[in-house]
Amino acid sequence: MVTIGILLLMAENCNAQGPLSVTVTPTNPICQYNNGSFVVSVTGGTPPYSYLSNVAQQSNTTGIFTNLAAGVFDIIVSDAAGLQTTSSVTLTNTNTEPTFNAVGADPTGCNTNDGTITVTPLSGLPPYEYSIDNGTTFQNSNIFFHLGPGTYGIFMKDGNGCITAPWSTPTTSYADFEYFGFGNEVNLSSSHVCLLGLEPLLADPGCGNVNFIEIFGGIGGTAPYTFSLDGTPFAALTQDGYYFLSPGKHTVDIKDNGGLETSYTYNFPTNCPVLASTQGASCGLKNGSITVTGGNGFGPFAYSIDGIHFQASNMFGGLAAGSYTIIVKDVNGVTGSVTGSVTTTVTTGCPSGMVLTINPTAATCGAANGGLTVTVTNGVPPYRYSIDGVNFQDSNTFDSLAGGNYTVTVKDTSGASSVEPATVPVDVTPPPKVFAGDDTAVQINQSLLLQAVDVNNSGFTSYRWSPAQGLSNPSSQDPTALIRGNITYFVTATTPEGCAGMDSIVIKAFAFADIIVPNAFTPNGDGHNDVLRAIAVGMKEFRYFTVFNRWGQQVFTTSNPSVGWDGTLKGAPMLPGAYVWMAGGVDYTGKTVQRRGVVIMIR
Repeated sequence: MVTIGILLLMAENCNAQGPLSVTVTPTNPICQYNNGSFVVSVTGGTPPYSYLSNVAQQSNTTGIFTNLAAGVFDIIVSDAAGLQTTSSVTLTNTNTEPTFNAVGADPTGCNTNDGTITVTPLSGLPPYEYSIDNGTTFQNSNIFFHLGPGTYGIFMKDGNGCITAPWSTPTTSYADFEYFGFGNEVNLSSSHVCLLGLEPLLADPGCGNVNFIEIFGGIGGTAPYTFSLDGTPFAALTQDGYYFLSPGKHTVDIKDNGGLETSYTYNFPTNCPVLASTQGASCGLKNGSITVTGGNGFGPFAYSIDGIHFQASNMFGGLAAGSYTIIVKDVNGVTGSVTGSVTTTVTTGCPSGMVLTINPTAATCGAANGGLTVTVTNGVPPYRYSIDGVNFQDSNTFDSLAGGNYTVTVKDTSGASSVEPATVPVDVTPPPKVFAGDDTAVQINQSLLLQAVDVNNSGFTSYRWSPAQGLSNPSSQDPTALIRGNITYFVTATTPEGCAGMDSIVIKAFAFADIIVPNAFTPNGDGHNDVLRAIAVGMKEFRYFTVFNRWGQQVFTTSNPSVGWDGTLKGAPMLPGAYVWMAGGVDYTGKTVQRRGVVIMIR
């Protein structure tokens, strides 16, 4: 459901006299409730006045803003002549909401009231008082005796008078929801057959179709239970409750196997108005805008300014002065509307209206290397340019920009200005990534072929390996390295656009032939250490590499050293932990080499 709100901004009267003076009197909220307020008083200008706060989502002609949480609130005051001034006020919370833990002991039967609930304070200011009836009455003792089966809503009040669980949020009123539903619930049950009941958990009130009622099952009666929402046919729950509920009343009925039936009604609030903020058009140009916020319904939302064509953006630009009606539609087709008036901003010396043409350059490689070039038609040159409305420059080019939305403002020598939205697109090509190869080991004075792999198909056109020591060609994608000792090679790969990726490979050199297996590997699909391999150093013949689990079951074997174990058995992932490996081969002298050890698989 979409709430309909109306905001009408009148055209500015350029002949209005006298400044507007604003005085704001705040009343801070307490206990984290939405019970703060502020009162705006105005002198000067031409009454009557109108007041607007976008943050509070309120507008009125009294200057009184209520039901507010802590925060910083903007204030916009307009008089009858079109004069406008802005201010702000900060509301702060002086007390925190107390919290507690409640533990119940079940009664021994339906007709025996010997259950108890013990409440333990966790935060807040002592002394404390406790309620078992959703805040209707309080007592000093933290233990409630003589309780029968049922669900009890527990509240606690601290020395500041703060009460737990008011369910207030920045967009809802404490006054409306101080005792919404149950407090922190404690359920006391019995093994005996009792009267039929329901054990629900409610969502905190929220705007749109985001409310839910979780149901933990029936209380009493005879299982199995069936349920109905708002008169639908009774059926077993397919999940643990009802979700994506619209604001308003919803009734849940429960029926047991013996035909007993009872119902419960919950009321979720509807208080999220649609608001419109406007930017005036200058010098009779089409450079005004309307931005729409708020509204009920379930996103994503779509917006229309002509009632026919809808868009995903909640902002409409390029508007001339006039009144526009914006229609908001949620994902279920529910609509609402709001009216906004784009006023004409009169600027001294407006000749013919300036027209801006903006050409963007995309940002690439995730860097701030995009740009905007602005061309101006009409107006009185020379021009000055800005993308933040504050800092102006003589150049019509803006560079070193990250991808995103900008607002271009151009002023000419007559004082006229033109404002246009602009976007620097982002090159969505995946970031460049190069892989230098798995770390390895070789025998001293042996050659090793290096290979740089373009992981994301970025289109690398140049490579640079370092250090150049022992390399046949440091600028090649696949140079040959003559290994004379332990060394780490780094490779930097660059695309024609200047995007670069970097990786390294660690090479250990051994003076004699051997078979080396790492003591751990991580088959998690990140491209590093995903496969366990036996590294044959100085071997003439590699005969086998076999892995066993802790019970001696063979989970992998190969006679090819380039093939490794990926941590699976018949395609199913094995459990993390310790595994035993054995490997064997013949070195260049004809000597048989056999090795064994333990490897840890980490997921």
